[in-house]
Amino acid sequence: MKRDQLLRENAVSTATSITIEPNNMVQRTADVLSGAANFESLFLPGRLVRELNASGYHRPSPVQEKAIPLARLGADIVIQAKAGTGKTLVFAVAAAEAIDPRASIPQVLVVAPTREIALQAADVALDVSGSSGCSVVTCSLA
Repeated sequence: MKRDQLLRENAVSTATSITIEPNNMVQRTADVLSGAANFESLFLPGRLVRELNASGYHRPSPVQEKAIPLARLGADIVIQAKAGTGKTLVFAVAAAEAIDPRASIPQVLVVAPTREIALQAADVALDVSGSSGCSVVTCSLA
C-alpha cells in the first residue's frame, strides 16, 4: 500500500500543464511537454508543419525540440528517452524533409529491431509524408 501511494504521489507531483484532448485521456508529464509552442518555431517547411498538424502533432516534445534541428542538419544523433517522448517523429521529420517525392527510387531505409517498432516507424512516416505521394513499405525476414 505504501509503495502504491508513493507511486501515485510521484506521478501527480511530476505532472505539469496537463493537456487532455477530447479523445486522448493520457496524462502528459513534464518530460513530454516542451517550451516550444508549435512546430513552426523549429523553422520546418510549411508543408511539413501542415502534415504534422493534420496528423495531430501540434507541439514538439522536449526530445523533438532538441533533436529535430540537429537531425535536419544531417548530424548523427543518438536519442535515449522513455517511450512516448517522440523519438520516432524526429527521424521521420528529417527524412520527410530530405526526400524528393518526385523520385521513384528508394531514398530512406529504416532498420528496426522488431516488427512492432518497424510498424510504428511506418505509421509515423505515413503521418509525416501525408499527401506528398511517398510510399512507405515494411518487410520482415520472419
